[in-house]
Amino acid sequence: MPAFLKSACLCAVSAAGLLLVTACGGGSGGSGGQTDATQLDLCSVLTAAQIKQAIGMEVGPGTGADAPAVGCSWLATGDSLSTVTLLYTEPSTYDAMKQITAQAGMKVTKVDGVGDEAYAEYDSLTAAPLLYIKKGSTIVFVSADIMAGGTTGRVPQAQDLAADKQLGTIIAGAL
Repeated sequence: MPAFLKSACLCAVSAAGLLLVTACGGGSGGSGGQTDATQLDLCSVLTAAQIKQAIGMEVGPGTGADAPAVGCSWLATGDSLSTVTLLYTEPSTYDAMKQITAQAGMKVTKVDGVGDEAYAEYDSLTAAPLLYIKKGSTIVFVSADIMAGGTTGRVPQAQDLAADKQLGTIIAGAL
């Protein structure tokens, strides 16, 4: 399976996990100071210039499922299949996702300096980590999936994670 399809599958599995945890245990029953997902337009949180600085490639406009978007993806322009994905999840899912991720055998690593708390998840399907960010009562995840040489190969995990951290710092500052 091509690396970009594996990455897309990982994002889909992670997003599905977020939705499942949200559906099964999400919501606090009241506002409790939490950020309302309908008020977050994640496509407006990052600019194309910020993403280019982080991944080293031009990207097209962000596309989200709804407006305001609670999820947004940017695809590199030209021949590259590199992507940046940003998704919102319910605050109650943060700890549950960390536990599910670890139980699924994925590597979970604490990431300092991003938001109030952050961790990276690594899966055996792809080298690209996912960075989960907690800022106040808002939880988002970002993944920069950078393809080396445009459409073939992968960059090292450290390069993907560095881009995630750079974008995560910007995102946390905007929340």
